[in-house]
Amino acid sequence: MNMAPRPPAIKGWCPTALRPMETGDGCLVRLHFTGGEVTAEQCRAIGHLARTFGNGLIDLSQRGNLQLRGVSAETLPALTAHLYDFGLLDADMPGAAAVIGSPLARLDATASVDGKALVHGLEARLAAASDLNALPDKFCFLVDEGGRLGLDNVAADVRLIGFNGRVVLAVANGAGASTPVTSTDPSSAIDAALALALAFVKLRGTASARRMVDLVQAIGTMEVARAAGFAPDVPMPPLPHRITEAQDIIGPREGFIGIAAAFGRVHADQLDLLASLAPNDLRLTPWRAILLPGSGPEGLEPCARAGLIVSPDDARLSIVACPGQPACTAAQIDTRRAAEALAPLARAFAPKGITMHISGCSKGCASARPTPITLAGRDGAYDLIFNGRADAEPALRGLDLAQVRAALGAAQAGKASL
Repeated sequence: MNMAPRPPAIKGWCPTALRPMETGDGCLVRLHFTGGEVTAEQCRAIGHLARTFGNGLIDLSQRGNLQLRGVSAETLPALTAHLYDFGLLDADMPGAAAVIGSPLARLDATASVDGKALVHGLEARLAAASDLNALPDKFCFLVDEGGRLGLDNVAADVRLIGFNGRVVLAVANGAGASTPVTSTDPSSAIDAALALALAFVKLRGTASARRMVDLVQAIGTMEVARAAGFAPDVPMPPLPHRITEAQDIIGPREGFIGIAAAFGRVHADQLDLLASLAPNDLRLTPWRAILLPGSGPEGLEPCARAGLIVSPDDARLSIVACPGQPACTAAQIDTRRAAEALAPLARAFAPKGITMHISGCSKGCASARPTPITLAGRDGAYDLIFNGRADAEPALRGLDLAQVRAALGAAQAGKASL
């Protein structure tokens, strides 16, 4: 029966350690780390706290955060106190917009600018900018230092992109990309980024905009640039297209090894293992993978034995999935079970990148971008969408897993058009 999907509950904020979100398996407590840098000592502390006050499961977010799951109302106060004791709340700044940084900041000789300095400086300015308190909780800045790992496929409202020793400022344009609006020297880049954010705050009411992309689509990039004090007709340098996928960083790489967890979830014991293999710090990435700078390939075997992903050929890297049932109250399917079952089919569509998004409902929390294949849960069944997001019109509705396999097999064989 093709019933209309039930509208999922909109949470509307990003949970933090001081403002957790209630989910199907307890409270979700998100820990933010400036630039995605986590020390081995912090990792061991997080593993201990996850086991003691949660269910031992930790999610890697697409903004380079760690999320403790299964925290109860009874254990939350003690967890918060221990987070303070371990120094894990220093970077958790309520009210400040998120900042995503380059995972190899100050480790990449090919970087065009000092990404670490920009991330730290931008976070400090945002924390002190009372006139930006009106920014939506999900508003996000991104600092791409212009090095080995391109961040073009990481969603953000305002981007700072290192290029030829300068910083290009760009805003989300609604086409899964961004439009440059000005170029400046690194010393002025944070001022320029805050000017764009302030322009959004001033103009968002005219378009009922929740994010920068809504505002740009409503009034255009030039109006946003003018409101930020930039000359909209100044030619921008053509930027190279730079995309990194998880497959590009998993396994032994120059200067680091890359490790992923199936669909972005690690157990506390696995986090302990990663901490034991890290000679320096660990770097969280927006591709739900963890880099261990300075670690050699000998660390891959124990990670594989522990169930972590150590090969770029692992089919599970082709799928992004939300927590699903029973971890999420809005989810209408078990996304993790489906992801395990469908990973080989997802990999068959393309050898690299995310080819399948499995969402527990039509919200599509795990991916805001269209994917070649999207499965959205509805009343225990799957709606199949080609080249769209979880809220797009399905090509097929109400499928079970066997029917999904058949439909994808037909599509792969060329019997159905993508």
